Amino acid sequence: MRYSIRYLFVVTDVLGTSRVAKEEEMNFKPQPKRKISDSSVKKRHLDALWTECVKERSKYQSELSGVKGIKAGGLSIIAAHHILGKNTNRLRYSLSNGICLINGKEHIYGVHNTNPAIASEYFDRIVSSIGDKRYKKIRMLQKAKVGSSDLGLIKYYLTKKLKEFKQ
Repeated sequence: MRYSIRYLFVVTDVLGTSRVAKEEEMNFKPQPKRKISDSSVKKRHLDALWTECVKERSKYQSELSGVKGIKAGGLSIIAAHHILGKNTNRLRYSLSNGICLINGKEHIYGVHNTNPAIASEYFDRIVSSIGDKRYKKIRMLQKAKVGSSDLGLIKYYLTKKLKEFKQ
C-alpha cells in the first residue's frame, strides 16, 4: 500500500477571503541570500579592531568613572563608544573619537538614554573627561570634507596602534 502525503494550506487573499490551497499551488521558492560586499566584511573586521584598540588603550577600564572591566580584573563589561558618531570612515576609525564606558550604566542608560537630559549630561561628562583639545580635534574630523578611505591603510594603522597599546 502506498501513501501520499499532501499538505493543505489556508490562504487569505487581499480582500480577506480564506480558502484551502494545495501544496502545488503554493509558491515555495527559497529566497536568494543577500550578497555581502567585501567592503562591509572589511568594515566589520575594522570595527572589531577599532573596539579592541580603544579598550586596550584604556586598559579595559571606563574612562569616565575608572571602573575596571572584566579583562582588567573588575566585574563590569566595558563598551567602546564613538563620541561624535561614525558617519565617515575618518571619524569611524579615529581612535580619538573612541572612549571606554561601562556597558550598562554609562553606555546604554547614559549616553544612549532616550531621555535627552540624561544623554546630554553624560555627553557633557565625556567632553570634560577627554578635554577641549581632543574634543576640538574630533569636531574638526566631523566637519572635514572627506574623500575615499583606503580600508587597507586603516587596518595597518589600527593593527600598529593595537601592538603599541599592548606593550
